[in-house]
Amino acid sequence: MAMTPNITTQNTERRQRVAFAAIEPYTASNIMSAEEREERGKEWVSWGDGNRYPQYLDTLYNSSTTLQTIINGTADYVLGNNVQVNVEAWRAKINSDGETMEDLIAMLAVDYLKYGGFAFSVIRDRIDSIAELAYIDVARLRSDKDREVFYYSEDWKASRVKVLRYPKFGINDANPTSIVYYAGNKTRGTYPVPLWNAAVRSAEIDKQITDFHLNNIANGFSGGYALNFNNGIPDDEQKMEIEREVMRKFSGAENAGRIVLAFNEDRDHALDIVKLDTDDLDKKYSLVREWSREQIFTAFRAVPCLFGLMTENNGFSREEFLQAFELYNTTVVRPIQRIIRRELDKVLGVTDAVTIVPFSLEVTENITE
Repeated sequence: MAMTPNITTQNTERRQRVAFAAIEPYTASNIMSAEEREERGKEWVSWGDGNRYPQYLDTLYNSSTTLQTIINGTADYVLGNNVQVNVEAWRAKINSDGETMEDLIAMLAVDYLKYGGFAFSVIRDRIDSIAELAYIDVARLRSDKDREVFYYSEDWKASRVKVLRYPKFGINDANPTSIVYYAGNKTRGTYPVPLWNAAVRSAEIDKQITDFHLNNIANGFSGGYALNFNNGIPDDEQKMEIEREVMRKFSGAENAGRIVLAFNEDRDHALDIVKLDTDDLDKKYSLVREWSREQIFTAFRAVPCLFGLMTENNGFSREEFLQAFELYNTTVVRPIQRIIRRELDKVLGVTDAVTIVPFSLEVTENITE
């Protein structure tokens, strides 16, 4: 890291001033935007920065234990105690991979909870009858503005994106493969908005705290340090350059507890390193994490006991669970079940093609080894 030159010709007023430079914190500017954009030369609408917003949501899902617990647990509730298929042709399996209707509903539920929407393909045989249904990862799909045509890619980050183009499903069409895509109300945009949209920052906090502690352990619990440059007060441009260099090399959760090495011209221009007071830092992080988790639960309208988690002031009781589940089932679980069942009814051309037996704590079947 380049050091600034010694400044020896400054007036008295400037010598008496003290310059402070704050390194840019991890702010909302680092959190990916969900902005939708129509780009010249592309048939699909871009979804987020670099067209990778769903991948960002997936990263949070994989990094935040709170978020993943709520999504997976709620998906289990959506499946209920049993899935009954009321159309004989679809009871055994729904595609050549041997997947069942229950498998499909489970994956659609997770995607709805993760991204706010879901998708699956409808495959017809040679006589134009519906032969298979197959799950499609919403993160790999993009759409035109009107959700009439869909584009599938394994990697939207590639320099040359390879896409497959599919039409929207229509009950009377003859397309070999078409897409059923649920993304909620079109007035909100082309792409879906997750239930926990207001808690994205909280999930990012949960992720960052986990990363910080992991890297703090990996780096030997070294404390925080302040760097004092003692070779004069640089101008604004030089200060910005120093900040950029330090930010690039030493800031962020991945650099927790790292030690700074400074190379100086001589002792007179040495870099002072002052150890900062980090007493009770673990308690401060715990409080922030608790706050972020509360925000995530609030976004889902859920409480910890629904997922077998005890809070500091409350234990876990059957009565408490049943009271919480009754409300959660009414406000969150059943609406998701209705959405999925409605889309399946449209495809299969019947009403109540699938029945979901509501979740219950009572044992309804014998399990034998």
